Amino acid sequence: MRVIRTQFGGVLGENDPFVRPYRAEQAGEKRRLPETLTRTPLMMETGRMISINPGSGPVEEATEQQAAENIQAFIADLAKEHGLAVASIDRTPLADYGEGRFAFALGITDGRRIEIQMPGVPVDRIRAGWARLYVDGSSWYWDFALRQCQVPDSGDGS
Repeated sequence: MRVIRTQFGGVLGENDPFVRPYRAEQAGEKRRLPETLTRTPLMMETGRMISINPGSGPVEEATEQQAAENIQAFIADLAKEHGLAVASIDRTPLADYGEGRFAFALGITDGRRIEIQMPGVPVDRIRAGWARLYVDGSSWYWDFALRQCQVPDSGDGS
């Protein structure tokens, strides 16, 4: 059996699932997904792939005005559900990710500053998971985004 050495010293057999797609491509064959991905019950029933991080892509028909309304709803939820008070809100357009998300910097009363990239679509769509917002660079669904704004655990058990 012929083997392929990886750049980190590992060895792959020529029939290894990671090698087969590349060999097929080199031979001019159409690339196919590994059977482990295409044989899932969802794939077999619907013919659709599962998306990783759905809602983190571009947000169509978004407006800055709607994003400003959404940030107010987010701040209200922070206070109601997590007891966090926001001392200041700054619209930071130079930090916008674009594609329907608008940047806001929240000054929390405990001295932290949190950047929120808020989608500019109706808030009920965001709460339903149609679009994710970003908290300090990571995408989250609404409820999880609220949790990311909490005071980080010190890690010392206190």
